[in-house]
Amino acid sequence: MLGPILVQLPSVVLDSIYTFKLSLALLSLLKNSMKNCFLIAGLLLFISCTQSTGIKKTLIVADSVAINYFKGNGTADSVVKMVMIKNKNQVIELSNFIDDDIVHTGKCGFDGTIHFFMKDMVLKDIGFRYNDPSCMHFSFTLGGKHFCTKLSGKAKNFLSSFNK
Repeated sequence: MLGPILVQLPSVVLDSIYTFKLSLALLSLLKNSMKNCFLIAGLLLFISCTQSTGIKKTLIVADSVAINYFKGNGTADSVVKMVMIKNKNQVIELSNFIDDDIVHTGKCGFDGTIHFFMKDMVLKDIGFRYNDPSCMHFSFTLGGKHFCTKLSGKAKNFLSSFNK
């Protein structure tokens, strides 16, 4: 009966096989790492595209809001109406509208200003434009940087409901 034949391979061949297996393992690891890198990069890109300004943290503590309405033609020359909002739910709703996607608009004027207060102290002043469909936005400065965020149709309806 013949038993298994044991062959001793030269060390050069064994080293080559070991190096080949190690290379395959590293390549497999690198392939998974590349997938993870692309996944992480895509996730970061998605987050950065939908990143908010952080204004909500400032506005959410407000206990009241004053809205000044201008003529509605984009010029800030005179206040035609002023409304105070002290309902906390409405203050939060307005804060949510302002903390929307960042937009890049030209200088197209303002239809009013919003002043957020806490205990009679101004927290933040925000301009808005809602009478020009091609340039509807909120405008404010935060941390030394100027931002414009999207003024949605719902935000326009909310602001218009107080200007009747």
